[in-house]
Amino acid sequence: MTPVRIQRKRTKGFDLQSLSISVNGLPAACVDRSSRYGNPYVVKRNGKGWSVENSSGIWLFETKEKAHLAASKLFRAWIDAPQNSSLKRRGVLALRDRNLACFCSLTEACHADVWLEMLKNEGISS
Repeated sequence: MTPVRIQRKRTKGFDLQSLSISVNGLPAACVDRSSRYGNPYVVKRNGKGWSVENSSGIWLFETKEKAHLAASKLFRAWIDAPQNSSLKRRGVLALRDRNLACFCSLTEACHADVWLEMLKNEGISS
């Protein structure tokens, strides 16, 4: 099975593992900010627009979609940086053969898509 992205929910009774198994038979791994594999770039509402923020700065965008896309691109550059190579290696090994769960809407760009691409490119998902 090929791993996919699934959306976590905060609703009472939500069962992430049951949802994941029902999608394609694979267990889920959380890649939101509560895990070591979360995106350090946070998308936030900022006045009439949206921002992407982390300890390095704030980037402003007109739409939520553009902010999510930028956060995903920033995550890609961050995880590909030499100082993050061990995290990337650990992540690729830990996340293999699992669906990836984040709170982002499935219609928005998400760093989980970056993880899925890395898994596919590493050729380790079955």
